[in-house]
Amino acid sequence: MSVGRAGPFLEAQALLQRRRLLPVAGEVLLEIGDRVEHDTVVARAAGRGLLHTVNAAKILDVLPAEVPGSLVRPVGAAVVAGEPLARTRGIWGMFRSVCRAPVSGTVVAVSAHTGRILLEEPGAALEIQAFLPGVVTEIVPERGVTVAGVAARVAGVFGVGGERHGLLRAVVGRPEAVLEAAQLDHDVAGQVLIGGALVTADALQRAAALNVAGLITGGIHDRDLTRFLGRESVLADTAGVAAPLTLVITGGFGRVPMAAETFALLQKHIGRRACLVGRTRVRAGAERPEVIIPLAGATATGPASRAVTGLAVGCRVLIVRQPWFAQEGYVGRLPDEPRRIESGAYCLVAEVDLPAGGTVQVPRANLEILAGPRSEATS
Repeated sequence: MSVGRAGPFLEAQALLQRRRLLPVAGEVLLEIGDRVEHDTVVARAAGRGLLHTVNAAKILDVLPAEVPGSLVRPVGAAVVAGEPLARTRGIWGMFRSVCRAPVSGTVVAVSAHTGRILLEEPGAALEIQAFLPGVVTEIVPERGVTVAGVAARVAGVFGVGGERHGLLRAVVGRPEAVLEAAQLDHDVAGQVLIGGALVTADALQRAAALNVAGLITGGIHDRDLTRFLGRESVLADTAGVAAPLTLVITGGFGRVPMAAETFALLQKHIGRRACLVGRTRVRAGAERPEVIIPLAGATATGPASRAVTGLAVGCRVLIVRQPWFAQEGYVGRLPDEPRRIESGAYCLVAEVDLPAGGTVQVPRANLEILAGPRSEATS
């Protein structure tokens, strides 16, 4: 059994596919073969609104069991604020008590045990956009679509922030340069900025204030990220972390020069629109932050990226968990028997040789496969 998630981290031109699904059942708006842009809405569902509990038994001065029989609007009916929800019969048609809706919404439920009526306000519609410009190749009934398109792609090792897009703009000229606040002009709003080895906390704050859409950098100090987010971030899962801009880190924490190939690819596409997402998950349902640069009119004529079939001795890997987070190395050994790790658990591990020297023992699930064995890479 081999574990480890395969790359590639960099694709100059590839046919990408992305599934775009609603979290709940809804309506798919497109057909197979339809062309989409990044902001094309592909599916829509009714959103859930705020819930309100109305103590009808108290308002009507009746027993809870009498409330269901007093309803004026049945469960499932829409009501307008101020409209009667329930009323008593009164005496000879007089002295009726009325329970009115405090807000507009839908009657969701009524309880004969508590005498309460549950109302739900109208919710904003849930919409899912294509994100990747291209063509719809698959329909998932009531949930969404699969979109395919030709693009360049850069994957990060860590990121925060949701799906955003903007024109690529270079802010530094070298992959080892530091992005400072003074380098950001007032005309960067809505753009995706290319940094170098490090972005400072002040630069992040200024970028957010100037409404920058996204920022790509080789490294960042963890203290600066905490200051920027206003909270400690969980490296294993940033899906729930709100950020004023999307940040994609390609190297790791600290000052890490962006890889020359990555920097050159981004520089090549300055002025093009980039779609990026910072969500990071390194456990179940692994998700890697990425930058996608659609190549309009291009076709994937070059060699397809060769997938790495599994972890093997000689593979180049990236460690995606502490204490060696974001360090690269080569697999030296793959022991057959589970070994005990620092947490006390037993699991299959890999012995990874680090470029700076030394060998570390890493759970296989904490490795990203960047390339196959060295013999394959040079063949």
